Amino acid sequence: MQTRSYKRGLIGTIALILIAVGLLAYFKVDIRSLGSRPEVKKTISFVVENSKIVWNVYIKKEVAAVGKFISDHHITEKTIAYSLKAWEKIKAVGESLRHIR
Repeated sequence: MQTRSYKRGLIGTIALILIAVGLLAYFKVDIRSLGSRPEVKKTISFVVENSKIVWNVYIKKEVAAVGKFISDHHITEKTIAYSLKAWEKIKAVGESLRHIR
């Protein structure tokens, strides 16, 4: 199984954005005037409203459940294990300092 390189994905995304901006500049498309048209405003409003509905109805609960699972099982166990190891090292240093006095 191949691992995916996120650096290549980020660089590709940045390159795509630069190409898109270059093409818009080449064809002299003014994004500000395009965004002020009523049709575009209605379309953006429609997309935003429906995205909120999809997020609240379908996705939000699932993301919260996954986040809770990760925090309950993965991060908490690792944090406790790390804290216990750190505490043992602190106690060992304290014991060695007592013997020096």
